Amino acid sequence: MRSRSIQPGNDIVASACAGGLLLVALWCGGGSRGLGDAFVHAFAIAAVVLACLRWRWRDGSRLQRAFACWCAATLALFALQLLPLPQAWFAALPGRASVLAGLHLAGGAPHALPMSLDRWGTVRGMLAFATFAAMWLLASTLDADARRRLLLLALLASVPLVLLGYVQAAAGHQPVLRFHPIHNSFGATATFANRNHFAALMAMLLPWALLFARRAQARGRRGEAAAWHAGTVLLLLAAALSY
Repeated sequence: MRSRSIQPGNDIVASACAGGLLLVALWCGGGSRGLGDAFVHAFAIAAVVLACLRWRWRDGSRLQRAFACWCAATLALFALQLLPLPQAWFAALPGRASVLAGLHLAGGAPHALPMSLDRWGTVRGMLAFATFAAMWLLASTLDADARRRLLLLALLASVPLVLLGYVQAAAGHQPVLRFHPIHNSFGATATFANRNHFAALMAMLLPWALLFARRAQARGRRGEAAAWHAGTVLLLLAAALSY
């Protein structure tokens, strides 16, 4: 999908912005809080602005429009949880009556309370989802070649993560090159705090590595195909070392 008003130069800017956000998210956004995630969210502001300027409802497919509506509804649900509610409404929510009773017992019950019991946790979740939505919205304005380059960038950017995971797994329970104060103490986690998140990334990238290998093989590029198959093995081993 592409709007007729978008110029080729703007496509280059959008591709660079999407690629930069992808790299920052992979290398810095492995935790649920801290400087790394704050940097990712700050970098995503440019992606949000650029995506909103480029995306056009009339140019989107039915699936893209439905997905955009789902993203907007999800963000609205996050925002709804932060709105202050009267005590009577708050107490009517599941599990909230005991919370309100405890606040009254402590003498600190305010007149209005938000639906969320962890405001900053909700804000962090909303920012994380907004970053994902911005990346999707911006990528949906790019052509197929640009999106293919983003996939290639993600695969290449995963190589240092895979090597880092190997070092961490070899170190055992020693906190070698683990960048978060709260993290899994063994297995490969790369720049993530949770090894399951690293494994999920490897699982998402594996099919694309196989696809690039298949394309190279179909075009008779044996060396390139062999390199992609080797990369697939590296991704698979990294996923296995995360458990």
